[in-house]
Amino acid sequence: MFNSAPLRFCAVILGLSCVAAPLSAADAEQFDSYTRGRTIHFDFLGQHYGAERYLPGQRVQWSFLDGRCVEGEWYAQGDEICFVYEDRPEAQCWSYEIGSEGLSVTITGDGPALTLTEQPDPPKDMVCLGPEVGV
Repeated sequence: MFNSAPLRFCAVILGLSCVAAPLSAADAEQFDSYTRGRTIHFDFLGQHYGAERYLPGQRVQWSFLDGRCVEGEWYAQGDEICFVYEDRPEAQCWSYEIGSEGLSVTITGDGPALTLTEQPDPPKDMVCLGPEVGV
């Protein structure tokens, strides 16, 4: 007679591991659907960090809210979203999660990880003043 108890035990453990596992990052389509047409303001450790405007065609505009904006593009690479900007051609790749609190992005590198979180009620608009002109 076949003893199915070990099989049931494995199924229960597998089911519990799925429930207990943290939510994985959304795929690129979800990221695009969540961000496209929006301007998202980001905080770092409770302080305003900057804002990004997400445009059609995976294009973006980033600003530290100082009136200067840089154009860029994003693309998916593995389970990260990578950004390339006009003033910085090397890609910056971020892992991300979309949860009940909004968008959270983390970049890791040589130094400590930097995690930015979506600010629910931004204090000001993202304003792009245009190209700098000088003498």
